[in-house]
Amino acid sequence: MADPKKPYSPTPFQTPSSLSSFTVPLTTYLSTVRSPSGSALEGIGTGCVLIDPRTAKVLLLQRAPHDSMPLRWEVPGGAVDEEDASVLQGAARELFEEAGLVAARFLGAVGGQEEDGPPLVEEFFTRRGRRVGKITFLVEVAESTSRQLADGGADGDIVVTLDPNEHAAFLWVGEDEARAKKTAGGMEIEFTTERQADRVLEAFNLWRKFEDNR
Repeated sequence: MADPKKPYSPTPFQTPSSLSSFTVPLTTYLSTVRSPSGSALEGIGTGCVLIDPRTAKVLLLQRAPHDSMPLRWEVPGGAVDEEDASVLQGAARELFEEAGLVAARFLGAVGGQEEDGPPLVEEFFTRRGRRVGKITFLVEVAESTSRQLADGGADGDIVVTLDPNEHAAFLWVGEDEARAKKTAGGMEIEFTTERQADRVLEAFNLWRKFEDNR
């Protein structure tokens, strides 16, 4: 968590109409959505892909050594709680708790979208056998709270603050590094799943579309 003395406080963020289905509480969303196999879902997980527009690099977090899939890499994210005001608020909360960053704008969903329909939801099973859906979002963070002069960093760096109970380290990697699963310095990047690696690369494609239209 960014600071145990500073719990997450919901803040306003911009949301496009394409994500309107995620502006409702978890129970409401679960009552209207089905998994790709047509089954009811028991929960929703989220992922937040953040690409720094100054460097064109994506933020990856390394899972803690004592957690499942230890030391593998992923984007910030986690389960939406019933207490969250909406699915998107749940995603924003997880971004803050895992990386200390405040969401300013959700740009879109990563991983495909049905024509004239809501974004597609992935399906997976938890270790306890619960059928859960997951949606990954491309997000921008609030500049005023995320960029500052960091120790040893350049003015304007996005400052990431990890929860050591969940993650051991973070990386900013470019698209070529993500595709090669190796940093420019030669460090191997083992993603949590191949699907996670695919979503990161798809996010770069979506991000470029938004950048071209700015």
